[in-house]
Amino acid sequence: MQATSGLIAGPYGTGKSTILGSAGALGPALLLAPKPREASSWLYRKYKVQTEVFHDPKWIPSIKSFEADGHIRLLQRIYDLYDDTKFDFVLLDPFTDVVNLAAHDILKGPKVAT
Repeated sequence: MQATSGLIAGPYGTGKSTILGSAGALGPALLLAPKPREASSWLYRKYKVQTEVFHDPKWIPSIKSFEADGHIRLLQRIYDLYDDTKFDFVLLDPFTDVVNLAAHDILKGPKVAT
């Protein structure tokens, strides 16, 4: 099957997760979420969209904790999904937080917050 990709962008609260969550009504879907709260979108729950969370719980610069591996784990999972036949849809929500994971990965070496 040939993969199709798309991008939905917009400010917080404009319905991006609602649109993505509706994919669960059409077939098996997997949500790759950079924050645990993203899985709580009502349509992800309604259609039982399988969720995998990739965040950096030990990234707490205020207490000098600079542990970060969420970005690398997410990239590896995306790579592993290239030959996937289980899911009709793979959703990444929200992309803005993926950028934050990448920033953590870059900033962990020098141990700086920004």
